[in-house]
Amino acid sequence: PVPKTNNYSPEPDVVTALYKTVPNGLPKILTWCSSSAYTTVCHGDARIDNVYFRPNADPRYEGMKYEGGMYDWAQCMRAPAFYDLSWAISHSFSRDFYAEHADRLVELYWETLCKELPEEEAKKLSLEEFLIGYAVSESVAVAKCILAYETLAKEKKSKDYPHKK
Repeated sequence: PVPKTNNYSPEPDVVTALYKTVPNGLPKILTWCSSSAYTTVCHGDARIDNVYFRPNADPRYEGMKYEGGMYDWAQCMRAPAFYDLSWAISHSFSRDFYAEHADRLVELYWETLCKELPEEEAKKLSLEEFLIGYAVSESVAVAKCILAYETLAKEKKSKDYPHKK
């Protein structure tokens, strides 16, 4: 394992599969995402470390004790909303919490999205397409982490470097 990665070491089969599929698959994913009905301004690094809460001072939201926001918009981008959602859920919680609650968090996000959009816009949305987009984004998030790990491992010339050409 590479130091400071919580003793994480990816499965060699997964790494090999990524090296085979990313060069051809990533451009297809990016093209598909760019035409998504869910495209918006995304944070780019939406994880719990970049979230803040403070007492609510806005009288329009009476009854809400706190309001929240996000720090560090350096990686903001135009992308489908499910990109930030998948990154936030996969990078903010323990594996156990993720396994137990990820589906409910996605469901809650979907319900809130449909409730907050104007009715005519909400009618255009498809839960099935949203879930596919979320799954694709989740795969991209995992791939990015594994490739980053691989880069660190290679730079450290680690004996445990799982991918050999």
